[in-house]
Amino acid sequence: MDYMKEVWSVISYVEQRIRTDIDYQELERITGFSYRHLREVFKQTTGTSLSRYINERKSANAAVMLAH
Repeated sequence: MDYMKEVWSVISYVEQRIRTDIDYQELERITGFSYRHLREVFKQTTGTSLSRYINERKSANAAVMLAH
């Protein structure tokens, strides 16, 4: 099954809230998947774990903020 729509929803959600805490219950509501299933789908589709993606994006955002 192709989960790109759901993965893009997650990426969009993370990018919009990069400076705040991520609400995993809201992610479940948005995608219609349990958090456990969502993590598996994200990893399978992107090759990166969801937690790693979030941490890398938050770190990159913090670096940009420090530079400016």
